[in-house]
Amino acid sequence: MGKPTAPAVELARIIQECCLHLEFAIRALRSLKHPKIIQDHLREITRLENEADNIYRNADGALFSSPPEIREVYAWLEASVDACKAVAQVISEIVVKGS
Repeated sequence: MGKPTAPAVELARIIQECCLHLEFAIRALRSLKHPKIIQDHLREITRLENEADNIYRNADGALFSSPPEIREVYAWLEASVDACKAVAQVISEIVVKGS
């Protein structure tokens, strides 16, 4: 496949950041003593997901001329960010119910 493209590296960075924010939110969720801190992490995941959407959209046009494997990698990277956002939404519902 060759060297990763800049957008792929950026998407990987966003996934890493999302996972870190999920970790912090889940740790804080154990006691629910600091719902604002949890919500701050969840908002950051939303911001990162929006950033990933923009990167994916901007790279999407160039992907048409790429091999199918490359397009699949981008789709998996985007799906990973979307999964982080879905977990963040579940955590947010838990915080709301626990408050």
